[in-house]
Amino acid sequence: MQKGVVDNTKKSIDTGKTVASYCMGKRESYEFLDENPTVLFRTIDYVNNPLIIAKNKLMTAINSAIEIDLTGQATAESLAGTFYFGIGGQADFMRGAVLAPGGKSILALPSTGRQRHHFEDSAIPPAGDGCDFYPWGCPLCSN
Repeated sequence: MQKGVVDNTKKSIDTGKTVASYCMGKRESYEFLDENPTVLFRTIDYVNNPLIIAKNKLMTAINSAIEIDLTGQATAESLAGTFYFGIGGQADFMRGAVLAPGGKSILALPSTGRQRHHFEDSAIPPAGDGCDFYPWGCPLCSN
């Protein structure tokens, strides 16, 4: 933003503005934001509203996930009962993007994740160990 690479001129609403609900950062971040006319702070019910997000033509939402199962369910906040990130507006932006004219949603995740002292696939069987869904046993499990 400071170098002009992102200028928000192609947005359908709030044109020319970076819209945010909050910010945490270093002193330099706050100095950049202070009285910056290109930054607009709005309430979370505006920023994360899928119907507001959908007003931007060609909206692309790029989000990350920690893990995804074979049915497409993804987790972005916790893994095996441990929280790694706070709950955010990921689902709101994904919905808003697919509702936008020409919009799309991208969910990115690493192909493997570090689990204690080894690596495991980020794609897992459906909810739980997955074996409940396969009467003959889960093809991805050792049973």
